[in-house]
Amino acid sequence: MNNPDPPADDTGLTQRQAAARLKCALGKVNRLVRERELARLADGRISAASVAAYLARGGPAFAVPATPPSPARLSGVNASIYAESRTRREAAAAQLAELEVGIRRGLYVERATVAAVIPPAARRYRDVLLQLVRDGVANEAERAALLARIEAATEVFIAIAVPQASASASRGVP
Repeated sequence: MNNPDPPADDTGLTQRQAAARLKCALGKVNRLVRERELARLADGRISAASVAAYLARGGPAFAVPATPPSPARLSGVNASIYAESRTRREAAAAQLAELEVGIRRGLYVERATVAAVIPPAARRYRDVLLQLVRDGVANEAERAALLARIEAATEVFIAIAVPQASASASRGVP
């Protein structure tokens, strides 16, 4: 229901006073005036009678605090939780910004690239070592033992390096 014109003897309220009485933000007061829920007087003030009538009809659907709580207004544990969460948020924002700069500079490698490059490179390295063993070790038993150890070490390297490199890439570690 829209408010009728305010009575002639209404002194009126400033927008800030009306917001305080309604326990809402200034923007909501302006919206209520636009929607004709509150009446504006000729001098620009808000009709106190229309504010009272609006409150009598049930008032605002929800109250919006004018300002968020400051750490000084919080007490004890709440203040430390607030400070801790704010610190975590700022640290996360700094890490994200650092990651974005690294990406722009080309410091990071995609996970798929790591997974595609490391195994073939490790196998090429293994092949070089195997060839050195074949060329340099005359004893067949020693050569077989060295070849088996090189093969096992290469497979272990691939099994460890690819997941670690992929995990580092996903965490943003160069």
